[in-house]
Amino acid sequence: MDKILSALELMDTMEGGSEAPKRFPPRTIKQREAGIDQLFDVPKMQPTGLQQQFLDFQIDKLSQNVKELNKTFVELNSRPTIISDRIYSLPSEKYEIIQPINILFKIFNDEILAIIPELEIYGEGKTEMDALNDLKLELIDLLEDLENTPEDQLGKYPLSWKKALDLMVKVCR
Repeated sequence: MDKILSALELMDTMEGGSEAPKRFPPRTIKQREAGIDQLFDVPKMQPTGLQQQFLDFQIDKLSQNVKELNKTFVELNSRPTIISDRIYSLPSEKYEIIQPINILFKIFNDEILAIIPELEIYGEGKTEMDALNDLKLELIDLLEDLENTPEDQLGKYPLSWKKALDLMVKVCR
């Protein structure tokens, strides 16, 4: 860049006579570009037929790559972000967590889900905190349902949930 400015200053000095060179002479950008082309004698070349075909092929290939990248970007952007976390407490005096419960947050564009995959329950909300609070309430409902249902009336999955929860949560009263 300094060489280009020096060259322009030299051209201005040659045009203006014995005046000191000006760093930014009052010329338009087009005049400057024309002066640089003249100074460096840049020929205006047109590609041959074969070169033009090659350039067209490369442009088509790049256009296809850009389309594929855009498609991939849209697909990746539509997938939820998944974050793992744990629950250490419940908003209930009746239940106490004795072993942290693993949860997942699935963050979509307009909604967040908090999930306990092992128990097949979830909470939802606009923020992680809203989803977590909703999940904790769902967990309390599940605990109460499992506590109030005799084990011989529980199906295969509810029985496995009850066994898992017995290791993670204790009833305080």
